[in-house]
Amino acid sequence: MAAPELTYFTCTLGQAAKWKQTNPRTFDTINHLLDEQAKYTPESLAVGFSHIKESTEDDPYPVKLNFSELRSFSFAAASTLSGRLSSLKFPQTQRVTVGLLSRSSPDFLGAWLGLLRLGLPVILLAPQLEPSAIKHLCTVSQVTTILTDRWNYTKATSVNGIQIISIDGLANLIGSAVPNTPMCRPSKPTDIAYFFHTSGTSSGLPKPIPQTHHAAVGVLPNLPHGNQFPTFSTTPLYHGGIADCFRAWSSGAMIWLFPEGLIPITARTIRSCIEVADTVGGPPVQYFTSVPYILQMLAEDSAALHLLSCMRLVGVGGAALPASVGDKLVSNQVNLVSRYGSAECGFLLSSHRDYSVDKEWQYLRTTEGFDSLSFEPHDDQLHELVVKSTWPCVGKVNRKDDSYATSDVFEPHPTAPDLWRYHGRADAQINLVNGKKFDPSPVEAAIVATISILQDILIFGNGREYPGAIFFPTKEAKSTMSPEDILETVWFTVNKLNEETQSHARISKSMLVMAHPSRNEATLPKSSKGSILRGQAEKIFAEEIERAYQSQALIGLPSTVPNDQLLLAIRGVYCQVSERDINPDDDVFYQGIDSLAASRIRTLVNNTFLSGSGVELGPNAVYDFCTVRALTERLKILRLQKNGPHRENIIDNTSLELMQELVTEYSDFTNVKVKTGIRRQSDQVIVLTGATGGLGAHILDLLRRSRNVQRVYCLVRAQMKEEARDRVVKSLKARGLPGLDDHRFAIDQDPVEVVCVQCRIAEARLGLPDGLWSSLLKHATTIIHSAWAVNFNINLRSFANHLRGTQSLAALAMEAGARFIFVSSTAAVLYGRSNPVHEKISSRPEDASPLGYSRSKWVAEGICARAFEHACNVRLDQTFSSNYGTQSSICIVRVGQLCGGAAGIWNMSEAYPLMLSTGRMLDCLPDLGEEAIDWLPVDQAAKAILEISAHVNEDYQALSAIETPVYHVLNYHKDVTWKHLLDWIRTFEEEEPGCSSHIEILPPQRWLDKLEENLSGDKTRHSATALIPLWRRRFGTSRTAVKVPSFDVETTSGISPSIHSVRPLTPAQVKTMWQWINQNTHQ
Repeated sequence: MAAPELTYFTCTLGQAAKWKQTNPRTFDTINHLLDEQAKYTPESLAVGFSHIKESTEDDPYPVKLNFSELRSFSFAAASTLSGRLSSLKFPQTQRVTVGLLSRSSPDFLGAWLGLLRLGLPVILLAPQLEPSAIKHLCTVSQVTTILTDRWNYTKATSVNGIQIISIDGLANLIGSAVPNTPMCRPSKPTDIAYFFHTSGTSSGLPKPIPQTHHAAVGVLPNLPHGNQFPTFSTTPLYHGGIADCFRAWSSGAMIWLFPEGLIPITARTIRSCIEVADTVGGPPVQYFTSVPYILQMLAEDSAALHLLSCMRLVGVGGAALPASVGDKLVSNQVNLVSRYGSAECGFLLSSHRDYSVDKEWQYLRTTEGFDSLSFEPHDDQLHELVVKSTWPCVGKVNRKDDSYATSDVFEPHPTAPDLWRYHGRADAQINLVNGKKFDPSPVEAAIVATISILQDILIFGNGREYPGAIFFPTKEAKSTMSPEDILETVWFTVNKLNEETQSHARISKSMLVMAHPSRNEATLPKSSKGSILRGQAEKIFAEEIERAYQSQALIGLPSTVPNDQLLLAIRGVYCQVSERDINPDDDVFYQGIDSLAASRIRTLVNNTFLSGSGVELGPNAVYDFCTVRALTERLKILRLQKNGPHRENIIDNTSLELMQELVTEYSDFTNVKVKTGIRRQSDQVIVLTGATGGLGAHILDLLRRSRNVQRVYCLVRAQMKEEARDRVVKSLKARGLPGLDDHRFAIDQDPVEVVCVQCRIAEARLGLPDGLWSSLLKHATTIIHSAWAVNFNINLRSFANHLRGTQSLAALAMEAGARFIFVSSTAAVLYGRSNPVHEKISSRPEDASPLGYSRSKWVAEGICARAFEHACNVRLDQTFSSNYGTQSSICIVRVGQLCGGAAGIWNMSEAYPLMLSTGRMLDCLPDLGEEAIDWLPVDQAAKAILEISAHVNEDYQALSAIETPVYHVLNYHKDVTWKHLLDWIRTFEEEEPGCSSHIEILPPQRWLDKLEENLSGDKTRHSATALIPLWRRRFGTSRTAVKVPSFDVETTSGISPSIHSVRPLTPAQVKTMWQWINQNTHQ
């Protein structure tokens, strides 16, 4: 059988050593790696942090950097960190170790690489560590300073004697120029670059594991760049994510990382993140790697399973993947490869093979480098892996001959030589399915020592999502106490110990199992030293262990809880599992319900409330129904469901009812005072959200050019005002607009002051300081709310923060007597009955498209309508009691499909520009027939919104006919079709000097086939290829024009000259966009 292709994704250090014998190019240090790749392949993408696709005022995700940008980022971060360290009189002239406690993020990446540039070793502190464990690691590593982000700041400050430095905002340095004199110190291959740490399984406290620069990158191969595909990793940087990065970077490949902490990790969010990664530029993801728990979750999702089957390779490591899960993946054409390694010795073994004929994914191959690995006989025909001193990287030794005994045991293949299957740990460690590990021995000893009525206890959990325990009461206890009293006594101590135990090692009350009366402590097998022989014990008690997981339910709670008490009962499940108070109406992910807790909650709910019903909650139900109340409502539906023939209608009706409920929930303006008096017309003070988005940036640019505007407050989600300003500046420059310090257009007028303010839009008073809030109440004249998450993958409930922010901004407008302009979307009424869609508020939730995004806009419009009604009621009272009405006026602006403005600058992650960008590469474009090109340039949309804003202060019609003003900002012309657009493009190409391209017009299916063929060749990949599956689903087997309703613009045209004068797109406009697209296409 021919040897499989060597890839960076599967290349062990043994294979790398053999490769380097004939390909000696290597990297001395991590900094050398970055410098070399930036020198030889500067434009090649290196790393990205994906996210569910959205466009918000201030969300930096997705982030992607090429090697040149990554190198510059490391220097810029080094310069910034040098200044922050100097302020604490940090001894930078010495190689003093610094702690890094942060979630896996662009800020983490900058801090880590910046410290390496400064020549400072870094100990990577996992956020899951308890403060006592962090303190221990800092003590043994002589760490006096910890760099941390805002999510871990409280934990970092709880460690006594440690200086804290924030790394928030380092990601804003991406794209910065390299400092002239960066404070950097060269490193040697033998210098320690960073430390991993153990999980503290043996002693109860973690131990640092040093990694030299040589061990990190010097042992890796530099494989040819041409056939190296991007990886998507769900592993955080502070764990194996760093090693994944180095494997990719050493061969010039890109790696995408999951946005830890920003969204829950579910099958849906992983799929969405990969889709985003494939659409923002660069070649599509072809390698996927995760721990077993993630793969097990993906295997239960049909769409995710299909996605994995399209990958070239799917890697798993960190723990043993259950055989049934791996077999299912392989049977569904997933090229599954087991990857085995350790922090001490790097990448040791893999099951890389000829996937078309060899399906034995569990068996690791020992081809190259086998002489440096030894499998020594252990118990029960198992063998322990020992790494000899001749292995390329041995970071830790525990034998006199300088070898390292891994404590991992393997089974040999029954027939084939040199094939080994991982069995488990030779020591007492328990490996959970998510890759988390812990040593149960200290906990077992503590329990038995504390509880006098116990003779022994066995903690189990290998290959499971969470642990449990079988306890053995004494004979006296069994004869004098009831089973319930024994359980309560044991639980009291276990619960106390849970407070001092790592979260993944905690045992819930429902997982405490009393041994059957026929069992006694003598049946628990132990060694001569008294330690439990865990493998044998788990076999003996296999039935009890399996029953414990199968019968998970809340003790003492019947399944027949009536519906009116169900919310309280379900909330109790969340509180019990999370050991905290859970608000039933807030997103549980943001209340600390991680994936392990979500899995346990789902099991408890299914087994307690749905046992025997034939229906159950899906694998991602806790996150899909993101609040306790939403899950409760879903449970009520399942209780009524009989094989679910009307399931979708029931769920949809529930969602429609929720839309109306949310309008009511976020429309309480009872205590909002509405300011009265005469509105001033000049010296306007504007409050703007969304300035970091495309439309908001153009609105800000126009406001800066206005003679009537004195000041603009840009509200941006950020930690510091400097960060807020940086993000706004970056947004303006990306769209070809003048920066905040550029006042060339204001020669004959005083510059408009722009104040960028950090805010938390979902908090009371927008999270603004009291002084600023008071100033806005006094001076604000107009509030334009343009910020929203254009996220098509999350449900309605997940937009709660945006809805709460809309309520707060509307209240601010009324109390300040300011105009309030809410920027909505035509998607909020896309399914309306009327055609054209009228410029009126919709009273029917079903008018919105089914997406959570569209429905959230409908709800927000409803909130604005209630605010308008409240202001008008006050105005009615004031009309009959005084000479003045209210100053406040509220309106809604629905925006349609936008495109590039005067400069042609668009968004290259959108489908239309990506589709057009394939023209020159393929010499063809698809024929989409008579599909209307009713796009509106973004700068024209911004101007229309400001024209509407200037008008809404005018007196309204008769008081008896008051309705919330609604305006439509869109291109209402249907004259230009896709056919016209293609004809123009072909003309542009013919007129282009020296351009040999001839654009052929093909049926969509043929165009897609050609694009896919290009992907499979040796040519440079085009980012549009990632959208092939989406386009195939959209076009189907035949092509018909996309039907979109018309929108009435009579009212809008009457007050907005820009909309009144809207014309169909011209060839000149299309040419500008076409040129920009081709100049900004990354192939």
